[in-house]
Amino acid sequence: MNGLNIRIAPVGLTLCIVQAVCITAAEAGPCSAQIEQIERALSQAGGTSNIGPTSQQTPAAQRHVQPTPQAVEQAEQSARAQLDAALARARSLDAQGDASGCAKGVEQLKQIIGLQ
Repeated sequence: MNGLNIRIAPVGLTLCIVQAVCITAAEAGPCSAQIEQIERALSQAGGTSNIGPTSQQTPAAQRHVQPTPQAVEQAEQSARAQLDAALARARSLDAQGDASGCAKGVEQLKQIIGLQ
């Protein structure tokens, strides 16, 4: 009887692992891999590269006026908020299974962070 129990345990464990993998795959949306790739690029960049949220150039910058530290901080916060909102929108559309919506969201994310 002990031999039978020993054989059943690995089979049961294998079935549990297969089921967990299938459930995870079923929960993944149509753009999950692309969203994860963007998140990975952002976390790896860590502010040391050109990848990250950006904002539009102001008219003052076009006149070669140097921004104040407060203006720079405000622009960075605004760009980060825009990135966070776009990322949340893409995740939501992905979770809903909206392939075309999340594809547009991924393109918007790439545009925001300057990722080609």
